Amino acid sequence: MLLQILTHTPVFVWFLLAGLIALGWRQSRDRLVTPLQVLALPAMMLGLGAWSLAPGLAALPVLAAVWLGALALGTAGGAGAPQQPGTAWLAPSGRFRLPGSWVPMAFILTIFLLRYSSNVAFALHPEWRSRLAVQATLAVVLGLISGLSIGRSLALLRLARRAGPATATATIGAHA
Repeated sequence: MLLQILTHTPVFVWFLLAGLIALGWRQSRDRLVTPLQVLALPAMMLGLGAWSLAPGLAALPVLAAVWLGALALGTAGGAGAPQQPGTAWLAPSGRFRLPGSWVPMAFILTIFLLRYSSNVAFALHPEWRSRLAVQATLAVVLGLISGLSIGRSLALLRLARRAGPATATATIGAHA
């Protein structure tokens, strides 16, 4: 059955997976990024999470509240979590110096695998689309992951705002 599922998966899904792995790998390397780039990954995760839940929302509108609650909880957790040592706002260039991390890869692959496996499960068991327990679990996990990513980005933007334009560099690890 697994072989059947894999061979019936549209080819574009494998290209999407390859692109997501490349994006996650890039996040694992030290890099300089603009504030706009800091927001790109969380925006993508938020979009994928919402898109993944869209069919369930039609059957169970209460999922919107579950997802929004998990999103808020994840955002608060991500915003309050300490940044990696070496994270810095470089005011003269208007960029962040970010140390590499495999956490974004884990988030990206979790969302991909959750979306892929839930689509397979819903194809095999269409009645699960209207089961609150199944859909709420998806909503919570997707909301938390998206929220953690958004919170991390908000914390980075706060670092830049705290540093101000007159400060050459603000570094996490030196102050925290």
